Amino acid sequence: MKIHSIYYERYLLVLVFLLNQFACSEIPATNPYDPKTPISQQATGKIVGKIQLLTPSGLSNTSYQLIIKKKNEGFILDENGQKKTWQTRKKEDVVPSDLKDVENALGTFEIELNSGTYEVLFDQDVNQTPALISTSSGLIEVKSGQSSIVLLNINLNIGKFECLSDFDCDDFEICEQGKCRIDTSKDDDRDGVPNGVD
Repeated sequence: MKIHSIYYERYLLVLVFLLNQFACSEIPATNPYDPKTPISQQATGKIVGKIQLLTPSGLSNTSYQLIIKKKNEGFILDENGQKKTWQTRKKEDVVPSDLKDVENALGTFEIELNSGTYEVLFDQDVNQTPALISTSSGLIEVKSGQSSIVLLNINLNIGKFECLSDFDCDDFEICEQGKCRIDTSKDDDRDGVPNGVD
């Protein structure tokens, strides 16, 4: 009887030890909204915003390219190792549902990203727009399943440019390389005075 009791106690000890090991082992996080879940399994968050020109201008309706920096990691790169760009929507395109008051916007954007801290940048070199000054959103916290609202305010590089488009110039003038010049198609005799004007 005593022998059975010893085996029974040992069996119980082994069982308690094994249960304790399984109960204390860490179970990997799989909830897509848990920051401890591996990034590849996390739900994405969004950066939603608009680009707004602070100086009135007849800027033509176009899409712009944005680049994004992740805090402590640098620029997000594409598959070729270049800075990845996100294209903005034009004025008349569909507006993201999280945005209000987009009347004066040059464009809007909606970018899905994993959780983290980011910075959205409008870069004049990337956009080949030397008349617009590069600007940053500052740091933005993106959380899984949530939208962060951003306003990118852009200024004109007024010191170098008097126009961005023909709308900024007088009648009979066009905008060429930031300067208003007489439209040569409206000045047949090339005297610097538009046709029909004395």
